[in-house]
Amino acid sequence: MEYVSTRGGTRAVDFEGALFSGYAPDGGLFMPQHIPSLDRDTLQRWSSLSYPELVKELCSLFVPARLVPRNVLNELIDRAFSRFRHKNVVHLSRLKDGLNVLELWHGVTYAFKDLSLSCTGQFLQYFLEKKKKHVNILVAHGNSDEIDEPIKELFADVDFAGKYNLMSLNSVNWSRIMVQIAHFFYAYFQCTPSLDTTQLPMVEIVVPTGGGGNITAGCIAQKMGLPIRLITVVNSNDIVHRTVQHGDFSLAESVKATLASAMDIQEPYNMERILWLLSGSDSCLIKTLMEQFNISKRLKLPEDLHRKLSETLGSCSASDQDIVGAMRRCWEENQYLLCPHSAVAAYYHYSRPRSIPRCCLAPASAAKFQDALLRAGLVPQIPPEITALTAMETRSTPLERGQHWAQVLRGRIEAVAQQWEAQTGKATSSRKLKECDFQDLSPAIKQTRASFEHKLKKKRALKKDNYRLESADRKSPVDLHRGPGAPLCTEWDICHLEMFFLLGRVVCMPETGNATDPHFPWLEQLEQGVSLPPTPPALGKESSSTWLSSY
Repeated sequence: MEYVSTRGGTRAVDFEGALFSGYAPDGGLFMPQHIPSLDRDTLQRWSSLSYPELVKELCSLFVPARLVPRNVLNELIDRAFSRFRHKNVVHLSRLKDGLNVLELWHGVTYAFKDLSLSCTGQFLQYFLEKKKKHVNILVAHGNSDEIDEPIKELFADVDFAGKYNLMSLNSVNWSRIMVQIAHFFYAYFQCTPSLDTTQLPMVEIVVPTGGGGNITAGCIAQKMGLPIRLITVVNSNDIVHRTVQHGDFSLAESVKATLASAMDIQEPYNMERILWLLSGSDSCLIKTLMEQFNISKRLKLPEDLHRKLSETLGSCSASDQDIVGAMRRCWEENQYLLCPHSAVAAYYHYSRPRSIPRCCLAPASAAKFQDALLRAGLVPQIPPEITALTAMETRSTPLERGQHWAQVLRGRIEAVAQQWEAQTGKATSSRKLKECDFQDLSPAIKQTRASFEHKLKKKRALKKDNYRLESADRKSPVDLHRGPGAPLCTEWDICHLEMFFLLGRVVCMPETGNATDPHFPWLEQLEQGVSLPPTPPALGKESSSTWLSSY
């Protein structure tokens, strides 16, 4: 299995190459050169599998055993899901009026991204340990579209991206899409009454859509032979809806702030992957179309491509009023709280008759969106892990609007690389840099190192403590990498420090040692691999509920 750019201007890479990348050097996105096709017998066999088992089967199709042996792949995926709160990892709630809600939010940040990022973190760690490398992270402050522009600019500088080994962990990264394919197989098997019919039954899956990673995964599942009808649902930022309905892939005047804030996106970059799939992997066509869009920010799809898109996807857009109405109705009928993103899918369900089983994907817990719940006249039910965040300090150095973000990030990356080289004597080529958090954690590292090492010596397997060093299948911490001072840390510290991406903040949860960021949950703690101490937040003018819901 090799991966090619949607624009056809760069050499094919293997899974490791796609994993350790962002945009391809030609500006495209990596996709499998061939999509596996599954027969009826395979679907029948998979129908009884758990969600983790489905992830293992699907990943084995896209990750060759020569790169990651199957037994190792299974262990990595088990480890990735070891901290999810629900025993099944994901859960289907069957509600009144045929509303099936697939809860994808039982991970540490109460968001669907925990599923793919936990696996991606394990894949990265596996390859980094083999190569004796580690990751540094940089994050910017702004909305998704604003942040994506400097990221594209940095990756477009092929020499710079290669010198500093830049990579991306948003859904530009193929690994994220790959894991998310499992959502659709699991939803299908949970909702279909039987596979013993002459013709396999259809299931309609409704997908809240922002950057388009989940709906791309659905299109791949469909192409693999899963008999599903896909509906992409958006908020008032409706470029995907307009593209499906009218072939109009053009920006509106500005991004509209909505209750479903994670979907406030005007440039859904994964649409390029969908168009590539539907064009029959026509890289020349996709290159022409995307270059036209990049120049004018307006694109009318060719008639044949638009026809294929509208045959593949249905679509719907929902206003804030629609979202609030769906949240209220779901509560009144089921005493079940929906987050505003899930409510966009529920709005589609309530407003469209159904002739086949239907499943709505729920990307986040309602607990993260207190303001939206209050607006709907509902009472938030806040887990203690989220309540605890309001007692912690935040610390960051944001990228301010008006700055040239690409230049600032470039300078910061170079400075971090020089600092690391000065401290270790290692060349910058021996380390990985990822675009994520723009901040300096050195003071926190210095403050924490002594306490961390003292605790480590005192008790080798800390459990109910601020640092949670032990994973489900390890008896003691693992020496993942060595930096100055050479402290130890485990995969939990590596894979589960999370950050509030939109606000540019970092927090650490007491009792778990985790921070919470729905956008980039896989955050290594820079050079030292040390957890930040729990400290109180400075929320400024934002209410804690607004702060918590910036997902």
